[in-house]
Amino acid sequence: MTDPTTRSAVPDERPVETPAVETPAAHPVAAPVPQQASTEPAPHADAARSLGFPEGEPQKLDARVIQVDHIANWITTGVLALGGTITAAFATPRGWRLIAIAGTLAIVGALWWWGRRWAYLAYAHTSYTVTPGGCEIRRGVVWRQVINVPRSRIQHTDVTQGPLQRVFELATLVLYTAGTTHAQIGLSGVAFRPAMAIRQYLLQRVDDVVPRPGDPGGAER
Repeated sequence: MTDPTTRSAVPDERPVETPAVETPAAHPVAAPVPQQASTEPAPHADAARSLGFPEGEPQKLDARVIQVDHIANWITTGVLALGGTITAAFATPRGWRLIAIAGTLAIVGALWWWGRRWAYLAYAHTSYTVTPGGCEIRRGVVWRQVINVPRSRIQHTDVTQGPLQRVFELATLVLYTAGTTHAQIGLSGVAFRPAMAIRQYLLQRVDDVVPRPGDPGGAER
């Protein structure tokens, strides 16, 4: 018999449980938030709108300019009809007077119709745009004309009103530039208040660019 005390030790083959090691959970990475572009208008755009006109947007003339053109057309053709009738009555032989008067009135009537039609065409084909860089004028029915006036070349501006323009509260904006070509540019048919606002705005922008006398590097304008 084998002595139990002399029995060789048999290693314990039971699996040893190892404590579970907790791995730190991965923290979610926040996606970058896209930055939205600023929708606030530029300071000079606010200044333009505060003066009463949108900056950088093409503008039409005031529609009342058509009425002014119609009245001027009536006056012009009326004077022509009166003068032509008197001339035809006294400068032609008696047998041809009626024919001469009728021909004169027909010609004057055609001129009146064309002048009335021209007022609508001129209004439809004229626009202007005021930007921080200056002023652009587009006009012309048969021959199109685009005039760009840089603000740095504007030396002086005027706002004038004729008798009919004063009645309809319209004005003519006149720009004087430093060049020899288009040294004086007029835009007729602008409402009086917007014309004054554009004049003030352009002069402010010119003062920001052209140094005044006495400033470093300034020169007499």
